Amino acid sequence: MVKGYQELMLSFFISIELKLAELYSALADRFPFEGAFFNDHHAEELKHAQWIEYFKDKVERGEVLFHENNTRTEAIKTFLTYAQKILDDAKADKLTLLMALSLSLSMEESLLERNLLDHFSADSPEFQDILKRLKDETRAHAAEIKKLRLKYSNLAAR
Repeated sequence: MVKGYQELMLSFFISIELKLAELYSALADRFPFEGAFFNDHHAEELKHAQWIEYFKDKVERGEVLFHENNTRTEAIKTFLTYAQKILDDAKADKLTLLMALSLSLSMEESLLERNLLDHFSADSPEFQDILKRLKDETRAHAAEIKKLRLKYSNLAAR
């Protein structure tokens, strides 16, 4: 049986993915010359939110275990507030591309460093595969953003 705080935490995980998707969509609008890059990330974040929603359903039915570990709801709320500020700044044209890439990178890396995806456990190979894909795609997002940031950093230095 899922506990109230676990359901809340899962909802927060979904909100994180949706907020990142919204940010990438705003960045695609703001920087159309990199629109394909940001739109791809937008679509992947929506897919991640769907996967976590799927987990949430399985947790509620007792098919997947969920552990809160050391992450507290306040930490996730703070992350969401930070992400909203970046989104607001992007929509208000307050970010340069380099700033947007640096901030996006810091958010993706934060998800990895906080091991947010390590809160799920299951014996099912299906869920182990999905968890691995979530982690791998989050690492790939960070690497792709870092590469794009380096490209524009080098152009700015010329």
